[in-house]
Amino acid sequence: MGRDAEQLNISRTTSRREKNTLQRFFSDVWALGRSTFTVMVIPHSEQRIVNFKISVFAVAFSFAVISAVFATSVYLATAVIGSSSLVSSKAVALVRSEASLDSILDELNQVIHLTRGFETAVSETISSMNHDSEGMSAVSSNALPTSFGSGGSGNNAEPPEVAELSRLADVLRESVPPLQGVQGLMSLRESLLTDIPTGWPLVAGRGVVTMEWGPNIHPVFGNWYMHTGIDIWDATGAPVLAGADGVVSGIAWDPFGYGNYVWVRHKYGFRTRYSHLNSVEVREGQVVTQGQRIGTVGATGLATGPHLDYEIWLGADVLDPAHFLKLQNTFNRRLPNQRVVRQ
Repeated sequence: MGRDAEQLNISRTTSRREKNTLQRFFSDVWALGRSTFTVMVIPHSEQRIVNFKISVFAVAFSFAVISAVFATSVYLATAVIGSSSLVSSKAVALVRSEASLDSILDELNQVIHLTRGFETAVSETISSMNHDSEGMSAVSSNALPTSFGSGGSGNNAEPPEVAELSRLADVLRESVPPLQGVQGLMSLRESLLTDIPTGWPLVAGRGVVTMEWGPNIHPVFGNWYMHTGIDIWDATGAPVLAGADGVVSGIAWDPFGYGNYVWVRHKYGFRTRYSHLNSVEVREGQVVTQGQRIGTVGATGLATGPHLDYEIWLGADVLDPAHFLKLQNTFNRRLPNQRVVRQ
């Protein structure tokens, strides 16, 4: 108990001392603030000297007011400068946006012109293939303008550019079915050209046609006879290629006629024969593709020199190979006066 009372007394004494210290501090500050300065104004003339007293509190208050006014002025000036910079940047951005809009409109004009050309080309393609072009006629009734306007009527619910883009989308959308038809026809054409014997039977377009299909003078016996193919001259060993996709249906040897020869069966009843081969590089029953190597040029059988005797058959009929070869190829022919011409 004695110790607790002693600590309590010490605490009270400490509190009293702190309170007295604060009182003395505020008293000193108050006394300092109430103290005054005497300011004397002494003119150079003989006028009366003016003096007045000013307290420390008044000086401190005046300094605070001046500082506040200065800080406010600086803040307002900074805000005005910042606002001016913001306005300037917004103006620059607006100018750039207008320039971008003009560029976009120019690009859209070009798209419109290209689409009109695209529409015309598709229409002509469909018409040339005798296909129904109702979809394109519907598009033509909504013909596109030649360019965008710079303004529009205030009664429109949407900008004219949006309407033109919608119309452009309709054009492209309605062009899809005709284009798909054209794509199908092109795929069919490519497939047909590989299914029938339209490929040149020598590598890289080599060779010269020295005897054509039809009535000719036999090169060995000198009599008139029906030549059932075309003779293409080239050096011995030149690669011989399949004229179309198909299956090797026969390989044989005829010492008094065709020499080494290969039959290839194709779609739609077509067959091709490659005669006087120096070598055969396929086997019977093998599937071959157009342009695939099947042998080499030679002079086997009844021949006056190295050449390929190329025949095209349809069922039991023998056809002129030139009609098929012209579909995809140009080739050299040797005319009777021995001039070589390009066909």
